[in-house]
Amino acid sequence: MTNDFFLAVFENPPLVYAKKGIKDEEKHLIPESTIYVSLEPCAHFGKTPPCALKIVELGFKKVVIGAMDSHDKVNGKGKKIITDAGIEAVSGILEDECRELNKRFFTYHEKRRPFVILKWAESADGFMDQNFQPTQISNSLSKHLVHQMRSDEHAILVGKNTAVHDNPSLTVREVEGRNPIRILIDFSLDVPDTFNIYNEEAETIIFNSIKDLPDKHLKFIKIEKENSVRKILEKLYELQIQSVIQNTMENIS
Repeated sequence: MTNDFFLAVFENPPLVYAKKGIKDEEKHLIPESTIYVSLEPCAHFGKTPPCALKIVELGFKKVVIGAMDSHDKVNGKGKKIITDAGIEAVSGILEDECRELNKRFFTYHEKRRPFVILKWAESADGFMDQNFQPTQISNSLSKHLVHQMRSDEHAILVGKNTAVHDNPSLTVREVEGRNPIRILIDFSLDVPDTFNIYNEEAETIIFNSIKDLPDKHLKFIKIEKENSVRKILEKLYELQIQSVIQNTMENIS
């Protein structure tokens, strides 16, 4: 009988947890078992050793890989480590679904920018506010989902007008979870520093045309307004931010 271990491997910790989760009386089954991973196990040393080496150490009989890792440090090397150890490895299984599952990862490494999510609420007749004043359109369920989204994504972005008119906190309150990094685009630094987006509840990046300055939980980054969207995405890539919710529909360029 074949024993299957299902894992969506992104980096080493899931494998460690899997090992801890296997009962002592079941460990003898590993050499006859297949492990399923959504992404090719990594092959390089970072904060943790390579996932591929951990799979070899655990001694699985077969590895089924959903999508190969296009990152330069992996890109087939993880699979090679596994096959060189005499373990059967097949790849490209449900590849489209696995790429969708890991779309933030692939966007970041292949397009060298964060994965961007556009988020807004509008009425059935196409309005988002009333006379530029905050207007309740969403309900309690959608509000809950929005806060879950904030917790799931790396960062959340607004422009100056949204920050001034709505004075949002952009933090996670309706669910348990971490606050995303807040990103404000305010070229002239018109948003008062007493507004919620400047509070100490979350790390905040302010793209502007006036100053470069790290200040406790605030990071002011100076950029030119011309081609600003491209420059902002490039900078966020440098800061290793993999996903951003754009919480504004205003023209930020």
